[in-house]
Amino acid sequence: MEEKELQVGAKCFFKNKEGKILLMRISDTCQKLPGWWDIPGGRIEKHESTEEGLKRELKEETGIDFEKDFKIVDVQDIFPKVDNRHVIRLSFMAEMDEGLEIMLSSEHNELGWFSVDEILKMEKVDPFIIDTLNKIK
Repeated sequence: MEEKELQVGAKCFFKNKEGKILLMRISDTCQKLPGWWDIPGGRIEKHESTEEGLKRELKEETGIDFEKDFKIVDVQDIFPKVDNRHVIRLSFMAEMDEGLEIMLSSEHNELGWFSVDEILKMEKVDPFIIDTLNKIK
């Protein structure tokens, strides 16, 4: 059996006071899933703890330094068909304070706040988001 490269990713479902979830649309300039909706987060670097990596990714993608308590809500194994990786994706949930200004990175070109029911009906949403929402709703 061919050995797969192991990677760890951390993503965060941010909820506002109304219980809506922050989604960010992936820029058309990105090679992976342009135009699809995603949640902030990304890969953990080898020298980082999960929390450090998550906070770094959130800062890169939203421009905000988060000092929140992150609650883990899901763990998923992802085996991309296009390469030889095994990605362990850790999904967290946190509340986002009102009044924070989100600054999109070049990876995203739009953001929005959506209810779980709205997200489950949307097209072009990362299927791993749908899977997690179906588990925790």
